[in-house]
Amino acid sequence: MSYISSQLVNKEELRQAERVFREFDTNHDGKLDRAELVKGLTPVYGALTEMEVDNIMAAADSDGSGAIDISEWKAASSKLNGVLTEDRLRAAFAFFDKDGSGSISVKELKEALGSKDNLVEEAAWESLIQEVDKDNNGEVDFEEFRAMMGLLVDNVKARK
Repeated sequence: MSYISSQLVNKEELRQAERVFREFDTNHDGKLDRAELVKGLTPVYGALTEMEVDNIMAAADSDGSGAIDISEWKAASSKLNGVLTEDRLRAAFAFFDKDGSGSISVKELKEALGSKDNLVEEAAWESLIQEVDKDNNGEVDFEEFRAMMGLLVDNVKARK
């Protein structure tokens, strides 16, 4: 989603997401904490329950830092703004499918995410692939990729 939101989304959509982020970021530290998120969303959605706020934070805070940075915000905004068009999904898939084989391997995932060092265990990369690999062939094809992206969007929408 970060790749789609940073590379494939209309520049006006990105500017809008950045503008909203800056409005919400009242202490100007470049990230949204829980209080800033609640303060920013309340005028739009009304009072939010603790569970709703927790769900929004969990959905947007992809690195688990406890705050939402601008790239996470753009990705979360993109999920909800209908950016998962066929063309954008295919372009994002191609970004990961480095060899053009029609599937994403562990090696390609590591390469695309810039992890050539061995800071992340091989088992963690394999686990990422296994979560999406429905036919258990050790790679993610386009349909599996599309289904995973659709689930991400559905989960975010369900949490609103």
